[in-house]
Amino acid sequence: MIKSMFQSALVVGLMMGTAGAKDRCGFDLEKESYDGNALIQARCLAPAFIEPANAPPSSVGPAKRRAAAGAPRNSLGEPLESLVDRPVAFSVAKFKAFLDKEGLGDLGEKLQSPLSTTEKGNPARYFVIHDTSANFVTKPFPADTATSMTKLGETWTDGVTWRAHAWVNRLGKIRVTYDFGRRPTRSSTRFEVQNNVLWGLFLHTEVTQPRKALATSPD
Repeated sequence: MIKSMFQSALVVGLMMGTAGAKDRCGFDLEKESYDGNALIQARCLAPAFIEPANAPPSSVGPAKRRAAAGAPRNSLGEPLESLVDRPVAFSVAKFKAFLDKEGLGDLGEKLQSPLSTTEKGNPARYFVIHDTSANFVTKPFPADTATSMTKLGETWTDGVTWRAHAWVNRLGKIRVTYDFGRRPTRSSTRFEVQNNVLWGLFLHTEVTQPRKALATSPD
């Protein structure tokens, strides 16, 4: 898994959770890949964000209301720019020791296992970071003990199937609910709902945290 994860998934899909990535970055269903080489894809999938010209000022939090994905970056900046499509430079043993220390020993045991694959047999290529947050608008920011701060995992309505592979909460705690080598049985994005043959191509991590924004801002 360590070879696949760091030479494939993290290499290309630094962040694909932006609206319109399918069209902006030219996804090819036949190739099960976005346009261009690894570096071109990474620059497109982690774009600079721009503020819509008609966005009203906010009375809560930052003056910006809601940003939109802009053009692909000319560079990811260092060190990411130089790391794309390059083999990792640390050992499996050292990385496993780090995961053990962080309480992720189960994940460490599977570092050399293959990543999930699509129906065509293509291995996972994209590491997707989702921002799943609760809008507190003008309410006080929650305490560290609040569910919105400590929450680590969410299932679909069946109460059994997790919505993502892994979760990170506001306090930095991590929970892996699905092995990265397991092909999902539900879609985590609308794009995958429309193309379930792609299940296994994307590895999903949810970042759950509270936020403050205009009451009329989309969730």
